[in-house]
Amino acid sequence: MGEDAGWLCASDYWNVQLFGKSYKVHRVIYEMHFGEIPEGYSIDHINGDRQDNRISNLRVVTHRENNRNQGMYKNNNTGITGVTFWEDSLGRGGYRATVYLETGKKKTKYFSCLKHGKSDAFRLASEWRVRMLGELNQNNAGYTERHGL
Repeated sequence: MGEDAGWLCASDYWNVQLFGKSYKVHRVIYEMHFGEIPEGYSIDHINGDRQDNRISNLRVVTHRENNRNQGMYKNNNTGITGVTFWEDSLGRGGYRATVYLETGKKKTKYFSCLKHGKSDAFRLASEWRVRMLGELNQNNAGYTERHGL
């Protein structure tokens, strides 16, 4: 009594098995409270903690909205979501800032360390990305602070 049901899978989600089929616990909890999840929608953990399955932390969203609440990737090399350092075979490098537009297309801008210096290139890339996300959010894009805003 009082023990967690299921198992924690490699992707940090709790799973349970029922009648030989595996289910993600957050989806089960959401459906127990609100009914079937519409096709093409996801259940988002608002605070980003995949193990926090409190109903107050779950919301139904489109896949695009879910992506816009993602935190920084573990392999991020700059500490800023959507900003990465790149370097070519000649040792020339800079910072690349990326956002995704409402059309689903990616918009990227490069800031050369040779032209701006390393710290200014990083600052410019970070500022450009925040400015772009702000502009997208003026049109209700739904980017959250967890996604680098």
